Amino acid sequence: MMIDVKYFSKTTQKTYKTINLILIASFVVLFIIDGILTGLKSAEETQWLTIIQLCIASVLLVINTVVFSIEAVRKVKVEKNLANFIEAKQYNDAIEYLRNIASINRFYNINQIILYYLGYLELLLDNPTQAIAYLEKFSIEKQYLPNARYLASTIFLLYLIHYNNNDSAALEKIHEVYIAKKKVLLKATRWARLKNEMVYLFETIDFLNNKDMNQAAEKIVKSRLINIPMVERFIKEKQSN
Repeated sequence: MMIDVKYFSKTTQKTYKTINLILIASFVVLFIIDGILTGLKSAEETQWLTIIQLCIASVLLVINTVVFSIEAVRKVKVEKNLANFIEAKQYNDAIEYLRNIASINRFYNINQIILYYLGYLELLLDNPTQAIAYLEKFSIEKQYLPNARYLASTIFLLYLIHYNNNDSAALEKIHEVYIAKKKVLLKATRWARLKNEMVYLFETIDFLNNKDMNQAAEKIVKSRLINIPMVERFIKEKQSN
């Protein structure tokens, strides 16, 4: 059974954005008024404005820090647990773990990670059709830098699946996405390790696109992708030819 991810309702998202906008607008207005009154009144007379500004800034900081902290902590925990499951080759247990996380999580970035890993795990279990279903739910056009690694990996896995299936239409579509995202991802990514990982994946795509099977196979064999049954069969087929 497919695992569905759920997001915060539109009402909740709008309420959160509205509260932030109201607080920011209030701070700006009070800051302007404070600036105007500074030249007209004494510091003691305008002190109340400064206090209100500090209160608004504090509320903004607390609200957003709490939200981002909860998301960041949960994201790290999910990634760590999944890494342990995958290292132990407990793929079905990992999927059940993601099922439980998906039932309670509403954060966008974590849901995107869930979709990527569900697709990757289904590939490890040799279920490419199910893998495509999850990977295509990954919002390629609406990703931010924190998910750069998963965006690059999703593009790569979809390319690999469509290439293996000889699905020219789907392959052309994902290759267009790859071309559009490649420079942006490499330019935006500052961490050397992540950038090297992306370069590795992108070079493999380029080798496949140029029909350079030997180079592509060499890249794949040296990576963790060789653990995927579909990829293993693909490599053996190309090497036998």
